[in-house]
Amino acid sequence: MWLVGLAPALLHGILPDPYWRHFCKGVNIIQCFHQHKIPTEQIIERHKLAIEYIVEFETLYFQGMPERIHFVRQSVHVMSHLGPEVIRLGPASLYSQWTMERTIGNLGQEIKSDSQPYTNLSERGLRRSQVNALKAMIPGLDPKEKESLPRGSIELGNNFVLLRPRDEFRHQLYGEEAEVIKNFLGSKDDGPNGGKLSLARWARLRLPNGQIARSRWKEIRRPLDKVRMARNVKVSSLSLSKEIAISEVHFFFRAEVAGLPQAFALVDLYSQPDEDFIRESHSTVWSCGHGEGKHLRVIPAQSILSVVAMVPHDLAAGAAERYRPNNYFLVEKPGLDIMQLVGYEQADDPDDSVDAN
Repeated sequence: MWLVGLAPALLHGILPDPYWRHFCKGVNIIQCFHQHKIPTEQIIERHKLAIEYIVEFETLYFQGMPERIHFVRQSVHVMSHLGPEVIRLGPASLYSQWTMERTIGNLGQEIKSDSQPYTNLSERGLRRSQVNALKAMIPGLDPKEKESLPRGSIELGNNFVLLRPRDEFRHQLYGEEAEVIKNFLGSKDDGPNGGKLSLARWARLRLPNGQIARSRWKEIRRPLDKVRMARNVKVSSLSLSKEIAISEVHFFFRAEVAGLPQAFALVDLYSQPDEDFIRESHSTVWSCGHGEGKHLRVIPAQSILSVVAMVPHDLAAGAAERYRPNNYFLVEKPGLDIMQLVGYEQADDPDDSVDAN
């Protein structure tokens, strides 16, 4: 998390520019090759970047001096093999050392023969491969019990689940929040006091990747030392006219559209990332501006891709005038798509399920 998430932004202005850009280039390579699915274009681009990284590493640190050759570790050289090995064997997550060590460990736990442990180990490995192959060919052989949902939750489909707390009664909304939702739903003003809207708010949404997206509505009521700060999300939605957007969730709600109940989220959009930072950091630092409550939108709840962190970006001296105030930089959970393969699910807090009065 420190290396590939926080360091590119936090080291800006501390490391001299050539070293900072070189470091960001290495982080970009690591981020790419730790994905579970890697497009061919990215493999080609990152392989070229890896070769540049190695050459620049030797220029910046080794400098052709024999007494510094120990600086060029195997981990530097191995970057030149990442691209070709992905093409030959697939993403590194499928054959990385930690995955293999985990498999060796749990297979070793199944050994029951003291006299012939290696023969026993081979048989256990063979049996597991055969069982996995049968499950892959005939999924019905592996019936998984459907987990019971938490009390009061609503399954939305595609492994999205609305979670409590929620309003016990419909809540009256005012001002811009009400206007944005009414404009989205095509509603008309209610009664003599226009601009009002009543609905039941929901505080949390479980995503297919196992994360739980929370909301500003509930989080701002809790002491800072007890806030998870999990209300910032990455969104993919055509309604935003952007391929990807970062947003802060105000709350979730349900409404009928074309006679069918659907789930939505009222979000506050962050600005597009600063292009200078994107270019100079090799796409490792997404520095976005955020004015609270100024860019409210309604989005389908199922357009949320993941929960992310937006960390306050205190710009280094001399750089502040180049960029916007109130900046935050994006940090995503490393290896989240790989963790999803093994059934990762964020632990729920029973205290979070208490409904609002």
